[in-house]
Amino acid sequence: MTLTDDEDLAYNLAFARAGFTKQQLCDLLSSAGARWNTVQHGDFIHRRGDVYDTITLFLDGTVQQLSATNDKIAESNSRMGWLGHMFDPTADPETLSAWKRHFSWKCTAQRCRTLSLSRADFHRHVVATPKLREAATRMQSDDYGVKLCMLLTQNRLETYRKMMEMAVMDGNVDEHRRKALHEWRSRHKISDEEHLKLLSEIGWSAQEFDNGKRATTKAAS
Repeated sequence: MTLTDDEDLAYNLAFARAGFTKQQLCDLLSSAGARWNTVQHGDFIHRRGDVYDTITLFLDGTVQQLSATNDKIAESNSRMGWLGHMFDPTADPETLSAWKRHFSWKCTAQRCRTLSLSRADFHRHVVATPKLREAATRMQSDDYGVKLCMLLTQNRLETYRKMMEMAVMDGNVDEHRRKALHEWRSRHKISDEEHLKLLSEIGWSAQEFDNGKRATTKAAS
């Protein structure tokens, strides 16, 4: 069976490793009213409080997950997978349309592409066949696992960034603070590349950090 480029992307991102065949995917897309969407930079894919009547697979671009106060929870590319909860085998499909979204999702790339499916129709289609029910449950479990690893990685980097900002806020960083940061970085497996990137983001060079003092630029006379 030959899939379109979009179908093939969706299949490899989420469905193949869960055990769906290409034919099963095509049948599901037809049954659940598949829509292929393009979202522009800065636009919301979903907003907190919206009716949760569709499930959305993130295909391409970069997306931010935002809290109730619009603070960033996570940001990722297609590794983000499903934007929110995708499947609950015990749910009543008649009540799914009453659910509300707990988070907002915003496109931060030049453009983002998604696949949307009717949540109720997806549920009815997969629970009708034991193998599809198992595959959908496995896909939800895999998605949770990926998001957990991603959030842990982003949280440790954000924590390290805040520690560095505090350490250098007076324009100096002494040996004691550098040692404490190095020990925390080693313990949490933050790479040299990640360290240098975060330094650059807070306006310090590696040489300045190693010297313990931020260089000052003299005004031109």
